[in-house]
Amino acid sequence: ERLAKLILVADYAIAHEGQMPSEKIIRQFGHKLVDLTNAADAISQKHAPNLNYPRPKSSISTKDAFAETQTSLHWVIPTSLRKSQSANGGTKSQN
Repeated sequence: ERLAKLILVADYAIAHEGQMPSEKIIRQFGHKLVDLTNAADAISQKHAPNLNYPRPKSSISTKDAFAETQTSLHWVIPTSLRKSQSANGGTKSQN
């Protein structure tokens, strides 16, 4: 959704001599993914970008760094928090 909206905003700016769309116009883009991706595809067809370049092959581009980081994290609950959770029936006190 964000990428499609970025494409729509960039296209608007190109069409309006660098002027960014107002909040009202951005809200008109909505949250419907099918409509957003269709609009982004239409923009792609209109501008016909030449994307003939090789895909990056560096070590950073061959890893899914975010996913690897998420699976290697070990979430540790501090001892003080564990004690307050068990004393409150599993929830932390809202004092």
